[in-house]
Amino acid sequence: MNINSNKLAEMEKELIGYLQKNDYSKDTIKKFHTVFAHIRKIVNQAHPVTYEDVLNRYKEEHAAKNYIFFNSMLTTIRYFDSNGEYPAKKCHLIGRGKTCYEKLSDEFRMVIDTYREHDLARGKLKTTVYVESFSGMTFLLQMQKQGITFLDDITEDAALSAFRDEEGHINKSCTYKKNAKAVFQGCLESETFNPERIRKIVSFLPKINGVRKNLQYLTADEFKILESCLLATESPLCLRDKAIGLLALHTGLRSCDIMGLRMDSIDWNNDVIMITQQKTSMPWNLELPTVVGNAIFDYIENDRPQTEVFEIFLSLHHPYGRMQASSSTNIARLIMKTCGIRKNQGDSMGFHLFRHHLATELLSNNVSLPVISKILGHSSPKSTETYLYADMVHLKECGLSIEAFPIGLEVLR
Repeated sequence: MNINSNKLAEMEKELIGYLQKNDYSKDTIKKFHTVFAHIRKIVNQAHPVTYEDVLNRYKEEHAAKNYIFFNSMLTTIRYFDSNGEYPAKKCHLIGRGKTCYEKLSDEFRMVIDTYREHDLARGKLKTTVYVESFSGMTFLLQMQKQGITFLDDITEDAALSAFRDEEGHINKSCTYKKNAKAVFQGCLESETFNPERIRKIVSFLPKINGVRKNLQYLTADEFKILESCLLATESPLCLRDKAIGLLALHTGLRSCDIMGLRMDSIDWNNDVIMITQQKTSMPWNLELPTVVGNAIFDYIENDRPQTEVFEIFLSLHHPYGRMQASSSTNIARLIMKTCGIRKNQGDSMGFHLFRHHLATELLSNNVSLPVISKILGHSSPKSTETYLYADMVHLKECGLSIEAFPIGLEVLR
């Protein structure tokens, strides 16, 4: 689709206005401005220009890690340009998802419908189902490009080709494979499809090793500095930011859950926080440490603006509204800066670092994984296994002695 350069400014104004009106984060709006700026740059250099041309130029000029965000937002703009349809909240690829579904054969559509019905019924989040079904749809579309429209006709070579480039190298991620696999597994219990055929297709999917990131975590000294700074009476930090910092440090709550806390989320008589987790939609009760409760109470009584907004933590300036989860990044950075820690380039500075710290501290004190999983509010114990790689106390116990392998003194020098 060719881009009409005369419409760009008007289209940007209308789309950004919609995002602002519907409370999209400042970070998201800033990214859309960035994408529009890149489109204008390419359009000014050549005519005519398609959205595919813009995407290809971006891939040539920028790091691969930024490609996903750019591609999703460019797709939203393209769909808005062609159909006049605004994006769904937190779902930038809604238009492309619909198009994929409409292109599928009847049996392939039935696969997606069956998966969606099955996994939604067992409590999986709508956003997770959407992402997984999209991967399933793109995989099935790859089958159709090879002339395959029925499950019985899918061969191992056909399935593998959906994960490889023209030179035969794997060009899909472990996550993509996992999502596509989830779609087929959701059909296993259905009477619509032959389970043996489904299992066979799953067996065709290639093994793709995931990339494990090294988790950063707070040192014991950093924890002491943070706690001391957040408890200090004389501090440049406001009471709100102190309360948020202590809450993250001592409970490991996710930023979205901290910002979503309401006045009725805390049972002050029993020192319990009661929430429904935004990530998993699961109810979760956790103990409210005294030091955290005191900080929250101090903020509510002495610093919180008088307003009808029911969320506990509010913006500092009028009009006082509930804080967005994205605001937590700035608060975390301010706390780190005030404490004088984590100044090096590449140092993690978000509140998730506090969550990592809680998990690794519990592990080092021999708390079992199921208990830690419950404390952190994980819907699956497997989510907690990531923190095993940062459990330095027990990892050191796995070290092997080199006494049996003589090493010359010159090597050690």
